Amino acid sequence: MPPPSEVNHADQLRLIEDVEVPHTFACTPCTLEKCELGKWKPAAGETNAVHKLVHFIRHGHGYHNLLATICKEQGVKFSSAGKGWRPGSDVFNPYAHPELIDPPLTQRGVAEAVALRELSARVRPQMVVVSPMRRAARTAVLAFDTLVGKVPFVAHEGCREQMGIHMCDKRQTKQEAVREFPEVSFDHVLHDEDILWSCEDRESKQEMALRACRFLDWLGTLDETEIVVATHSSFLFTLFNKVLLTDNDEIRKWFNTGELRSVVVGFPLSEEAS
Repeated sequence: MPPPSEVNHADQLRLIEDVEVPHTFACTPCTLEKCELGKWKPAAGETNAVHKLVHFIRHGHGYHNLLATICKEQGVKFSSAGKGWRPGSDVFNPYAHPELIDPPLTQRGVAEAVALRELSARVRPQMVVVSPMRRAARTAVLAFDTLVGKVPFVAHEGCREQMGIHMCDKRQTKQEAVREFPEVSFDHVLHDEDILWSCEDRESKQEMALRACRFLDWLGTLDETEIVVATHSSFLFTLFNKVLLTDNDEIRKWFNTGELRSVVVGFPLSEEAS
């Protein structure tokens, strides 16, 4: 996905303007100071929702990001909506290159993940949830290395990137992921092969928003009240602009690679979800 400087916020909003979700989740930004001091909890008496502190992270810079940057620097025109991976085609899309299956972090991406340790040392998550994609899992393991073996690291298909056509959004097999990330539980990944990804169709923004809503529903069922979620740019943009309800324009912007934003999310009680 392109960096924020090359993303037109208005254009991205137009792509999701018709998206609807069954219910939303109230969301309030939380400063690191409040996170650190445990002052993020809502006032006593607020009983209409269960509140959790969630630290959302976009993965560090990946090789698919690097390839797109190289294309731009070399003046190679492409469309992220195209299906062709050979340059020169009107539908050329570098993200569709067959060698880009589940790409790892670049050296820059590793540095971005390691740089997050300064922030991660100031929070106290009880669980780290990761997209099963390599770049997201590696970012979380590097950034929260001091928590490995102390709190659960859990992979969940619900927070992966928009699926289909883009080879960079097709995950490696579950067996490969388990070998590469012994620190992470892949119990929530039900199939070895990536049966959710399609070479013919791209998951729609509507479908992704509904998946994001279901993912937050799942987060709401957990006992943990402070959670890290390592995920992806398009997923995060849709989540913060359609599923999370906030009037804060800053947290609704496109995430940088390796960026962390902390928010207090209100999970409606089942009978009050609307």
